[in-house]
Amino acid sequence: MNGHLEDSHIKEIIDLMIRFGKFDFKYDEIKRFAEKEKVLSKLNLEQALKYLFDFSIIGNYVTLTGGNIRNTWKHRHDRVELDISKRMCLHYGLWRYFNV
Repeated sequence: MNGHLEDSHIKEIIDLMIRFGKFDFKYDEIKRFAEKEKVLSKLNLEQALKYLFDFSIIGNYVTLTGGNIRNTWKHRHDRVELDISKRMCLHYGLWRYFNV
């Protein structure tokens, strides 16, 4: 994210995810947390989640025909967009960094 976002925005986004501490979540869950903890002041939650998605830090769960569940990641499909109505997940490779 360095070089693409302001340092203060990056700090807020990282602080949000570390303090939230979940690898699997719905928009309403993270929204309640962000409002309660007042962790974002420079960005709104939708912007923060969009940045996380655009850098493939979070992805969406998608249910395919037949019931199989997959993840969508921006780095795999550059045309996908974050869908906050679907469950989101933290990239497995970042669980340790975000203490989940």
